[in-house]
Amino acid sequence: MSAKPIAFSEESKKAIRDYLVKWEKSVEDAIIYNLSFAGEKCLAAARTSSGYTDQTGNLRSSIGFRLLKDGKLIKESSFEVVKKGDEGAKEGLAKVEKIAANFPRGIVLVFVAGMDYAGYVADTGRDVLDSAALLADKLVPKLLEDVRKKINGQ
Repeated sequence: MSAKPIAFSEESKKAIRDYLVKWEKSVEDAIIYNLSFAGEKCLAAARTSSGYTDQTGNLRSSIGFRLLKDGKLIKESSFEVVKKGDEGAKEGLAKVEKIAANFPRGIVLVFVAGMDYAGYVADTGRDVLDSAALLADKLVPKLLEDVRKKINGQ
């Protein structure tokens, strides 16, 4: 028995392409929604962490995220000023912009503590982004698995 190629009409080809584009968009939308949710949850965890005493408000104000698709901004957290942390909010925004510029393709969630001394504080054993990172390690794979299940109709 030999295989015979199937010829599709141009109308059928267009319908198939349109369906695949719509399906791809719905998958991207689900991933973006879930990463946005993860960003908000991780932001809340980082901002409410009591791992360090916030003297000026700059470090906590410098914490935030940006969600991008192919280098274009999809969502950005506020770099909410805590105490008198105006400088921190400005530094956080500058750092997230700088890091985000390195990701011109794909869907990316960039999470930062923008003050230069954030690493030093974390290195002393204080929780700057640790609780947020631990939450992300648990949450993101689960959310992406939920997307996979939705795609597969489970």
